[in-house]
Order: sequence, then structure tokens, then C-alpha cells
Amino acid sequence: YFNAGSLHAYPTLNDKYWYLGGNPDLKPESAITSEAGINILHFFNRVFSTDINMSMYHIKATNWISWQPSASAVWQPINIMKLNNTGAEINVKSGYKKTKILLNYSLTNAINKSESSSAYGKQLPYTPRHNGNIQFIYSKKKLAVIVNPFYTGLRFTDALNSESMSSYLLVNTAMNYMGKWFSLNFRINNLLNTSYQSIQYYAMPGRYFELSLTINNYKK
Repeated sequence: YFNAGSLHAYPTLNDKYWYLGGNPDLKPESAITSEAGINILHFFNRVFSTDINMSMYHIKATNWISWQPSASAVWQPINIMKLNNTGAEINVKSGYKKTKILLNYSLTNAINKSESSSAYGKQLPYTPRHNGNIQFIYSKKKLAVIVNPFYTGLRFTDALNSESMSSYLLVNTAMNYMGKWFSLNFRINNLLNTSYQSIQYYAMPGRYFELSLTINNYKK
């Protein structure tokens, strides 16, 4: 498949007037977009199935609105005069009897192309080039077990790409039980107790647990 289009968007009220961070001088952003991809679906003896979707995209933008941390550590939106964003995505769904595997990967090259900017040719801050996750699901009758590792690549924290945050791998797990009138869910988040930050200097939680019970109070 192939599709192309254009967009034109005005700054939101938050973009322009958010307390401490708004920028009333923002200009509307515009972009020309294109995407091409292929989808492959295959069954083997009605037991094993695979669905593969691969796509590539290109965005050429003018006055792209991007929230970035300022020198005072306050996040503010700015206009990037020219931006080229090219990338690829792969999504795979496979199933064999009671087991399913879901795989997602994305490659993102969001490059500042403003000739007058000192950040020319640099990746946008907090935009990792590599992202991916895999989800393993095993289900039997009313019970399901899920293991979900996901990877976030290196991210630059400033427009000049002089500082960066390390990549990290997180693993979450869950066990679900569906009863006749209730569902029970137990989760272990950050199973490996990975130390990581989504935003620089803001630590994220280590390993923690969740237990939830949902009552389905309805009559057929």
C-alpha cells in the first residue's frame, strides 16, 4: 500500500499559554507526508499463523512544534523551521495453539534541517532512533500468562546532541484469571529492577507489584 498527504496544524492553547512554559509566538506547522508498506498473512495447517506488517514513512515539515527543555529546565514548545522525519516500522503477530507472540520495532530519524540553526543535522531531543517490544502470551482455559520485554534506545537530551541518556530494557509480567463473575490480575512491573529515566534527572520506579480484582455484576 501507499498513501501521501499534507497537514496544517495551529498551536494548541497549551502550546501557547501553558503556565511557565507556553510560547505565544508559535507559528502554525505544516508537513507533507508519505508512507509505503506491505502486509503478509500466512496460515500453516490452521494451527500456526503469522501476520507481518512492514512500512516506511517520510515527513517533511515546516515550523514543526516540538516541546524541549530550556536552559532553566522548563519545558517549552518551539518551532523547528525545517524537519525531516524518516523511519520504518515492523509489526509481527504469530500464534501457535495456545501461544501468541507480538513483536513491534520502530526506527525513527527525526533530523533538524534548519540551515540557520546550530542544531542542523541533529536528532530531535528525547526521540530514540530505536524502539521495540515483544509480548509473549500463553493462555489455557481461563488463565493467561504474559511476559512483555521492551527496549528504548539512546535519547539525546539537548538540541545539539551533546548529552544523552542510556538505552534501557524493561520486562513486565502479568497473570490474568477470568472467572464467571470476576477477573483477577497480578502484575510485576520492571521485573529486572532496571534503573532508568524517561526524563533526565527524574528516576522511574524499580520493581513493583499490582493486584486487581474486577467484579462483573451482570446477568445474561
